[in-house]
Amino acid sequence: MSAIGLKNRSSARMNRSYLASSIGLFLACAIGTTAAQAVGPTADYKIKPEYTSTSPDSTTTVEQYAKIDAEGDYTWQFWARHQDKLTLLEPEQPDYAAGFRFTNDSQWLVRMQKTGSGESTLYLYRLGPQGFVPATKKPLGDLAWAYFKSRPEWRKVKKDPEYHISANLLKGTEENYRWLGVDWPENRYLLIGLSGDADIKTRKPMQTGVANGWRCRYDLQTGKFDVPPLFSNDNAKAVVPQCAGASDHRNILFGADTRSPSKAAETLLCQSGSLLAHRVNSRQRSNSVAFRAKRTLTERLQKADL
Repeated sequence: MSAIGLKNRSSARMNRSYLASSIGLFLACAIGTTAAQAVGPTADYKIKPEYTSTSPDSTTTVEQYAKIDAEGDYTWQFWARHQDKLTLLEPEQPDYAAGFRFTNDSQWLVRMQKTGSGESTLYLYRLGPQGFVPATKKPLGDLAWAYFKSRPEWRKVKKDPEYHISANLLKGTEENYRWLGVDWPENRYLLIGLSGDADIKTRKPMQTGVANGWRCRYDLQTGKFDVPPLFSNDNAKAVVPQCAGASDHRNILFGADTRSPSKAAETLLCQSGSLLAHRVNSRQRSNSVAFRAKRTLTERLQKADL
């Protein structure tokens, strides 16, 4: 075969190779574009618009979607829609919708997640180039409990919480906790309250609040916890064993943010009412004293802005 023939054959092979590569690149781009367009909940998840929330600057909406299986069980997904980006706020959650709170600058997002009967945790997300993404490797609620257990006052906790373990966001993120009389930098801190019950055989009834609204502060800039001096007195009381339900009572009186789709506020109010009645009956107080106690509770709940 002549040199010209060999050159033509080689050129033809190169053309075919180039064509195949071009087709492959085109298909990869097409598939990538399709995948990008497909980001979002699958068809079996249906939006629950009554749970949608919007950031203070109106640039982000959090949408909640539920999938119901054949047995009527719910699985929830939470999606943050920011401009042209839609990101999944992991993890998904069985059974329960969530409450969401933005910081006033709309850069941080806290998910208040009920996880079971009387139990809850917190997740923290931050706005980045790809939308809202997890700001911590572990749930913020777990990190708060780990910090509590590293503190000297943890040694005064009668027994590790066994159930009704909850981490609550204290109200006030929108106005930087001015209701506490502080003047902290804006959009800098989150305040968290921790509660939990355990069975203590020496107490009647055994079910006991062993952590009752112990509070700490999380610094969004440094990622570290601390306990401001203004919490010292209340935290000392929070590790004293109390009757079951006392932690919920304290969460209301000391500002837990209970505004969530699970109607936790109503539940806590009922528990607090039952707790008050229990105390009145067990101590056989007079009607006038009971009335004053009920009025005081009502006034404090109103101040807590629930």
